[in-house]
Amino acid sequence: MRQKVGTHGAAHEASPAVPAAPAGEVRDWRQTYDRLRAADARGELEPQALEMLAEAARWTGDDAAIVAPLERAHAAHTARRDATGAARTALSLVWAHRDHRRDAVASTWLTRAAEVLDEMPEAREHGWLAWFRARGSAVEGDVAATREQSHRALELARRHGDRGLEALALMELAHVAGGHESTPAAFALAEQATAIVLAGEAGILPAGEVLCATTWLCRTRGAWDRAQQWIELADRWVERQGVQYFPGMCRMHRSEVLRIRGRLDDAERESLEAIRMLEGSLPVLSMIAFAELGEVRRRRGNEEAAIDAFGKALQLGWDPQPGMALVLLATGHGAEAMRVLERVFRTPQPTYLVEDRANLLAARTTVALANADLEIAGSSVDILAQVAEAGGTAWEQACSAEARGRLELARGRVEPAIDLLSRARRIWTEIDAPFELATTCVVLGDALARAGDKQHARLSQQAACEIYTRLGSLRGGAGDGAERRLAGLHAVPAPAAAPVSVPAEQVGADSGGASLVREGDYWSVCFEGRVVRIREGRGVSYLAALLARPGEPLWAVELAAGPADAASGRADLGDAGLVLDAAARQQYARRLRELEEELDDAREAADPGRVEAARSEMDALGQQLAAAVGLGGRGRRSGGAAERARQSVTKAIRSVLKRLAEEHPPLGEHLQACVRTGTACVFTPDRGRSVVWTVRRG
Repeated sequence: MRQKVGTHGAAHEASPAVPAAPAGEVRDWRQTYDRLRAADARGELEPQALEMLAEAARWTGDDAAIVAPLERAHAAHTARRDATGAARTALSLVWAHRDHRRDAVASTWLTRAAEVLDEMPEAREHGWLAWFRARGSAVEGDVAATREQSHRALELARRHGDRGLEALALMELAHVAGGHESTPAAFALAEQATAIVLAGEAGILPAGEVLCATTWLCRTRGAWDRAQQWIELADRWVERQGVQYFPGMCRMHRSEVLRIRGRLDDAERESLEAIRMLEGSLPVLSMIAFAELGEVRRRRGNEEAAIDAFGKALQLGWDPQPGMALVLLATGHGAEAMRVLERVFRTPQPTYLVEDRANLLAARTTVALANADLEIAGSSVDILAQVAEAGGTAWEQACSAEARGRLELARGRVEPAIDLLSRARRIWTEIDAPFELATTCVVLGDALARAGDKQHARLSQQAACEIYTRLGSLRGGAGDGAERRLAGLHAVPAPAAAPVSVPAEQVGADSGGASLVREGDYWSVCFEGRVVRIREGRGVSYLAALLARPGEPLWAVELAAGPADAASGRADLGDAGLVLDAAARQQYARRLRELEEELDDAREAADPGRVEAARSEMDALGQQLAAAVGLGGRGRRSGGAAERARQSVTKAIRSVLKRLAEEHPPLGEHLQACVRTGTACVFTPDRGRSVVWTVRRG
């Protein structure tokens, strides 16, 4: 008679199917799989060994061989009236079928597990049933049921000492907090779950799920430094375990971080590899990898390829928002973008989608403003502000500042918009999010142009173009928009009225106007029949430029730069040095990090005095850093061009007006009024040697 092979000393708690084993055990899964398959071919496996055979098939990547051993084990447990074994294998079959998107079959096995467990005394398997129900509720967007079932799973896990299940239940509650409560609450729950994993108290399957879920939580909150740390840890853990189940998700998350850091070529390669791996081992999650691929392509300006990837995600059951809506908006389908995004906010959505609420709300603001719906935009901005203020990450704060800046600009409140967009720009720089930085620079450039600050508008659009070029994003979408804006700002403005040739000798008292004629090194100023000659100098040149473009703001930097440099954006930007040098900025940043830790400690200790002190010092340091850091993270310099130019131009114009007023008081008074009010004028060259500006009194 053949000896039946059991699992004594070989089991590892990896799923509901397998009893607990020593924590931290790592096995040679290929060797285990080969040995168990050989024994199974001889008909020597007991039911628990069949469960281990299915487990070994999962970890060696033979996904097609997982279900059959579990079905046979379930039948054997049922025949032996082993209710615990029957419930355990039924739950393991739920997991296996769910991974391969066989939802109807998975649901049937969940019903079977519930029937068996209804006849059993309370056991850890009841906790697993509650967890699977919580996952189902999360997919349906039923927040209350998800929370209730997750708490039940957590209570049962703790009562029965199932640390893997405890970690999974905590992560499910973290997802709920991330999507519907606060970021700090979500991170606190995730830290409890990951502490169990890092201590080696969870089996392989719960541990891997928790690591992936933690990375997902970090990326939805925009905590990309944290996400990077968990990805690196997960990579080492997967390599140490020698399993072929999780690497696809690790590749997908790595693509996300690379995308945010602006390494779009690398991100696209990683997302394609993630899709290939997930289609083999975890098809249920390949839909998210397709959404990630679409997001990478959207940032590259390849809208057609992005829509193709987003379409595949939709076919597999994942709504790739807000990326899909933003692509639709970029391709001229603003109304459709509004409809698809509003569905996310109108109907219950999976917890794992709405966790990304900062990006969803920011995109909703952008799409609503493009559709001239200030009400929806305002509502989104208000909710986003609540997220940011409730302990939001730097990413969430930047999203909030940019969204409100866009709204203020749409309402015509230009200066508040500039302040908010500048704050968003500073945060994007600090957290190394170049695409978001470039996008904000474009909008900030628009705001500065509307405020009349064309010099800084050009700098902002130029920064956006440089970033898009480096990212490879200039052949479509946002990059093209930045180039068009920059080209418009570089264009030399046309005169306020059509050119009219007015010979100097015809302009006098009878004409009702005044003229300035350049003749060699002198200007002839004619007014009310009297001519005043004044030597060429900066003051009269500045005055002539102002009179040539009435009603149009001309900024001191442009006037001081001269016509050619003003048109090209090249101006003297010399200064007296950095406001803060690199070493000082590093010290400030280091002190801010220390204060963040002190603030966390004070909050945990419920010490409002320490909290307020830390916040006050952080605000003061933040303001000083803001004053010292400019566009793209560049250090601001003291004695800057704009201030020096303002002082120089103002002094020169005042000087020439004073001289003219002394020589011809009515002329001085008239020119001051023209400069102040921008009275209509015409411009024409005069036979290649003179330039005539005529100011008509109105």
